[in-house]
Amino acid sequence: MSDAKKVNTVVLAGGINRITLFDGAAPSYKALLPFAGRPCIQYVLDALKTVPETARVCLVGPVEELRRAVEEPDRYEYVPDGRTFGGSVFRGLEHFRDSAEILFVTADLPLLTSSPIAGFLDLCHRKKKNGRQLFFSVVDRLHFTGPYREAPKRCSRFRDMTVCHGNLALLHPGIFEGKGPISRDRLDSIYRNRKKTLQTCWAFGWPFALGYLLGGSMLRLFTLDQVLRTASNRFKVELVPVFLYDPEIAVDVDEPADYEFARHLLESRAEAKMNGKPRDSQ
Repeated sequence: MSDAKKVNTVVLAGGINRITLFDGAAPSYKALLPFAGRPCIQYVLDALKTVPETARVCLVGPVEELRRAVEEPDRYEYVPDGRTFGGSVFRGLEHFRDSAEILFVTADLPLLTSSPIAGFLDLCHRKKKNGRQLFFSVVDRLHFTGPYREAPKRCSRFRDMTVCHGNLALLHPGIFEGKGPISRDRLDSIYRNRKKTLQTCWAFGWPFALGYLLGGSMLRLFTLDQVLRTASNRFKVELVPVFLYDPEIAVDVDEPADYEFARHLLESRAEAKMNGKPRDSQ
């Protein structure tokens, strides 16, 4: 694949866990959480390395801590985090400002593999129409099967489906420039409440939240498509959901249950590999 067709990637590694995820744990960067003796972000980087469509990778977070923690540190570029999610996103956009598009992935996905990343990029390129699209990954709750039946699920329920937030996004670096109403503060609000449907509606604006309270909550009137069309009109950006069958992209580490589930599944994978069994077989 030619370099011109490859996608630069921003790994958002500035998020801090402020609760106790396991015995003896202290507040720290989620990217550096230990899993089987390796930092969480290393699993994300390993997945990215085997995706032919990815090119340069920039880690946005605590630069010195990341350089000490990851394998092959000189393989990556580094930018200090922006203190908030929105600030870090804009730091990543600025770093790759001359790119045609940028892939964003969070660093707290210890179960991530290359398959959903490659599938996501392929589907985005099939759906692409112009530079005013923001692609984001979602997983239908029905796809939490096999060992993922026990995964902690924080989903958004719509009239036509229930979906879980993924952690992959693809966008043009200039998408938030000009007169578009997406600011860092609004990005922060949407991200904080990404797993809470009502609070996300408030981030879109009070008329939409009121409509959700009167319609979506009581009568379940809104489909996912209706919600996204409303948000797209408000933000002047077409929000495009990309449906994947891979629940691993929705298992980020926010709560003790997330950490325990990921730890247990990684240990099961390692044991299955030693015994020559297929991954995630149960």
